Amino acid sequence: MTKLHEEFIRGRLSQILEILKARPSIKGECTLLIAGRDENREAQWETVRMQIRDQLSSSGESVAGLSKKFSQKYGLSKNKVYREALDIRRQMTENRGPKTEDR
Repeated sequence: MTKLHEEFIRGRLSQILEILKARPSIKGECTLLIAGRDENREAQWETVRMQIRDQLSSSGESVAGLSKKFSQKYGLSKNKVYREALDIRRQMTENRGPKTEDR
């Protein structure tokens, strides 16, 4: 049996909310399924860290811009990604050491 107004909407909660807000009304019942804990979360963070390092080295994009981009891409907290990006930038700066002039 199918329901007259049956529909499946998949995405992040914020995306689904925007879709539903744009409608004049919602018909029928709503069932919300939420994914469980992602076991690969640490592997995902390593990927994010690696991409932040690459972007900081090669582009002039700001830490805030990178944080926004990667938090949206991976569904992570923007504040956590921002703090991680600041730490990575600090480490990269420390590893370069003081600048010396060629004589």
